[in-house]
Amino acid sequence: MKKLFIALINFGIKPETSPKITEEIRLLNAVSLLGAFVCPPYILLFAVTGNNTLALAFLIGSVLFSLPFLINKWFGVVAGRVFIAIMASLFFGVVSVLSGKDAGFYLGFLVVSVPPIFLFPSTRNGLAFVGLSVLCLLASIYGNMRYTPQSMIPFPLSMGIYLANVFTVLFSTLGVVFIFKKELSESRAILFEKNKEITDSINYAKKIQYTLLAHDALLDKNLNEHFILFKPKDIVSGDFYWATEKNNLFYLAICDSTGHGVPGAFMSLLNISFLNEAITEKNILEPHEIFNHARTRLIENLGKDGQKDGFDGILICIDKKKNIIN
Repeated sequence: MKKLFIALINFGIKPETSPKITEEIRLLNAVSLLGAFVCPPYILLFAVTGNNTLALAFLIGSVLFSLPFLINKWFGVVAGRVFIAIMASLFFGVVSVLSGKDAGFYLGFLVVSVPPIFLFPSTRNGLAFVGLSVLCLLASIYGNMRYTPQSMIPFPLSMGIYLANVFTVLFSTLGVVFIFKKELSESRAILFEKNKEITDSINYAKKIQYTLLAHDALLDKNLNEHFILFKPKDIVSGDFYWATEKNNLFYLAICDSTGHGVPGAFMSLLNISFLNEAITEKNILEPHEIFNHARTRLIENLGKDGQKDGFDGILICIDKKKNIIN
């Protein structure tokens, strides 16, 4: 039974279906299954009591509630949820008029007015179909006042059906709550897992970024007294401090790259690589020329689309032999 339920809930989902669409299909299938499950007891009840019109109405309803499975598979989840949102409201409106107000089928609107809010990604669209349910409810109330029920239900039976409807509404409401709570829990689990993967990746990127910052050993070797105050806003940062030495020259830079977080961190790595390139590969020694080289390289690599990415910074050069700062 459980395998059948899972198979029906996942009906129409393909291996290439995105997680978002998969969730929407499952919600639609669950609501359709709930509606199809509610109809058979009423078919049996009205068939036994001789109310063939209502028995036929619920038989048709059972088929209609099952159709979204096929509509979803053939025409897409959007067509499926529009169909069930319209059909459910119209169905309970017609049944309410056929059975009369004493049977209490208008209570079904308490159930069918809730799913559209969850089925439709757009809140406005969901509320529009809730409005449709309200209009169908008002129309059924008007119909009960204006027309004699096609299948007159005697008092004792009508009271029994009313109580059965109350029970069905409670059951269906709990079913809807369970369905959406389950889907919400699954969505939270997916979000938690994705967030963990992203956070783990960023934390690993932090380790990479920190290896490119000025090492304590290098700073201790070239600076008698110093301290580091580095408090990034995010896990990784666009701010960076950088140092290197060549011959008797010690270079120290404090820079702020364009952006923050992951984009800023990428910029900082790029800027550090250009600073290293200027000194170690191009043999550029003057601080202003080093910055000019980094600026040129940034323009060559990032300025083709009119971007203005770069960094603000201060670079000093300590000549340990002459004991001067440039």
